[in-house]
Amino acid sequence: MRFKYYSYLSIVGILFLIFSCRKEIDKPIVKSYGSGLTVINDSFNGKEIVVVGNEGLQLLFAFDRRLEDGTLLEMQKASALSIPVICEDQYGNNWDVFGSCVAGPRIGESLLQLHSSQGFYFSFNAIYKGVEIYGMENNNIDIQDISSEEWSINEEFVFVTGGFDAIHAVDEPQFELYRSKDFIDTPFHVAPEDRITVVKVGDEIRAYPHNILSRHEVVNDVINDIPICINFCPLTGTGYVWQRENSTFGVSGMLYNNNLILYDRDTESLWSQILGESVYGEKIGENTVHISSFETTFESFSNIYDFMVDVMTLETGYNLLYEGNPYADYIFYDNFLLFPLEYQDDRLLNKARVMGIEVDGECKVYPYSEFN
Repeated sequence: MRFKYYSYLSIVGILFLIFSCRKEIDKPIVKSYGSGLTVINDSFNGKEIVVVGNEGLQLLFAFDRRLEDGTLLEMQKASALSIPVICEDQYGNNWDVFGSCVAGPRIGESLLQLHSSQGFYFSFNAIYKGVEIYGMENNNIDIQDISSEEWSINEEFVFVTGGFDAIHAVDEPQFELYRSKDFIDTPFHVAPEDRITVVKVGDEIRAYPHNILSRHEVVNDVINDIPICINFCPLTGTGYVWQRENSTFGVSGMLYNNNLILYDRDTESLWSQILGESVYGEKIGENTVHISSFETTFESFSNIYDFMVDVMTLETGYNLLYEGNPYADYIFYDNFLLFPLEYQDDRLLNKARVMGIEVDGECKVYPYSEFN
């Protein structure tokens, strides 16, 4: 294994020097949220897709709009029902945030959720070596994939920042039912502006706050007897949820194009988060099975799911402070990245927030600005 090693403490020291020398960031301007969702019917790499979102509400969803029987749906904003219903098709079916039909002739059926995540533009662009951008003229890029006998990715862009479990995954998450009336006088452990990943398995829904995920990056959980792995990379802003079979995952201490590499504890194979596949070890080439989820702010989440959803608590088994986002300053500096990228361009700002969608090895991103 050939890769570049960087001391975790050295990196922390560099970050401290950079961020401690700048002026204090003004608090963001409070936005007035509209209730409308933007619905984009699109085609990409041979697949018919729909992307629905609202920039102010920090909500984005992506689904395959062709059903198993071949029916192609043309989506529009739901005319009668409100969120969690997000769109309506030409046959009068209403579909919710998890792609489930909750009203209409197709009630009980589901759309296929695409391999997608919100995140920073540079992360998808670097790993897929150029992406298509919705609403923009795109470059014709032909970059050869470089791999070796041991790695399925370019090892030159794998950097080591620490050993296995230098950042501790959470293996026994605890939950409490969020009810807004219980927290009128005392604040909840998640602030309204904090981001949260919401996961559904069967009929059960759970929420995982990013103020916890940004410090642990991996949570191993079981919902409805299905073992899952919730993983979040604060450097690329990307989050995915996988089915994990009988193994658990941990943080490897390695990054590929600044993105999280996980390892499974059964075989110690390495897994690229954004690619969703094993890139080194016994399971190289195997892909993950994705679990239905979406990301939003806690404010938007609580408006949708008050009284209904269990939220992960601060009882992680580790004595850490979980207030705020420890990477807020890193996000502020658009051009600051810890390590070099395999591919980079200036069509969007590096840390512009987008929805990245992968279809058969190709990636297309949808800028937040398309959903305001």
